[in-house]
Order: sequence, then structure tokens, then C-alpha cells
Amino acid sequence: MIDRSASACTPPALAGLRPEPIPAPVIVDTCVLVAGLPTAGGPGPWACIVEGMRDGSIDFVASERLLREYRVVLARPAIAHRLRLPGGGVEGLLDELARRAHHCDPAPIADGGRAAPDPGDAHLWALLRADDRLRLLTLDRKLLAFSRMRRRVVTPGAWWRERSAAPGGQTTAGQEPLPSGRLGTRPR
Repeated sequence: MIDRSASACTPPALAGLRPEPIPAPVIVDTCVLVAGLPTAGGPGPWACIVEGMRDGSIDFVASERLLREYRVVLARPAIAHRLRLPGGGVEGLLDELARRAHHCDPAPIADGGRAAPDPGDAHLWALLRADDRLRLLTLDRKLLAFSRMRRRVVTPGAWWRERSAAPGGQTTAGQEPLPSGRLGTRPR
């Protein structure tokens, strides 16, 4: 359920989060989600990220539009028939992700998405603009090559290596908790 109180993006519930400085949540592009799901061939290459999204060890941000995109892509016959999801299948996974996500539905970018390298990804750019510390995990070469966002749009491998190298493997030195007034809440 999307939190629509006060403003488009409301403060996160920080009380239940780790007391040490926490990394800002990430935005997980649909291609990374799909690449991390189990298939008949075993776990996907980014299973660690999807598992972290599911178990709460990775904080992530999702908008209503991004959650819809997850649903549409995972329902495609070419993808759906390959997946081996336990329990509630795709719907169970999507419900779990919706419960775990920090919800943020920012206003569309005034330029109609022209600032994004691909107008179809304008919703991801709007999410990135919701907080300057958010990072987008993607495998999309067009997004990765966009020079103005190069430090904020990264491959899942680069992000995972950075995260694993940080003290405790969970935080980046010097990061502070998220500011009030930017991101939605997520139940714990």
C-alpha cells in the first residue's frame, strides 16, 4: 500500500532501522530484479540483491509506477515461464517487495522526461531526484553512460563491491540517516 500522507514523499520510519549510520536506500531497476530471480538454472547472478530486498538487509525505494513495471515485466510469458519462485510466486514476491520498500511517488519531472537518457525511464530519474543520496542499480547501458548521473547510476556489481568493502559490509563511512520529508515509510 502506497503511503500518500502529507506530501508525495514523506519521512521514513527511522526508529526501527539500525542505530549506526545507514546507506541511503537504492532504486533497483527492473532488469536487476529479473536478473536476480531464480530460474530452472538456479539463482540469478544478482540473487544477493533480490534476497536482500526480500529479507530487509537492503533498503530500497520504489514508486507505484516502478512496482507496476515490476509486475508487467514479470508477467511476460517469456519471463514468467522461466521463474521458479516459491510460495506465492510472482504475486507473493511483488506483495513482499511492496511491503519492504520505502514508498516514494515524486512528481513527474517538468521536462517530460527529456533529461533522462531514455524517456521511458523518466520515472527512475524522478525517484533519483527525490533525494541526492539515492543510487540507481541498473544494467541498462544507456542509463549507465549518462554522464550527469554517473556516480549515482551504477551496476549492481559496483554497488555490491562498494557495500561489501564498507565497515561491517552494510554502510558507507560518513553517511547519515535519511533526512525528513523526502522518502515514504515502510513497515517493519
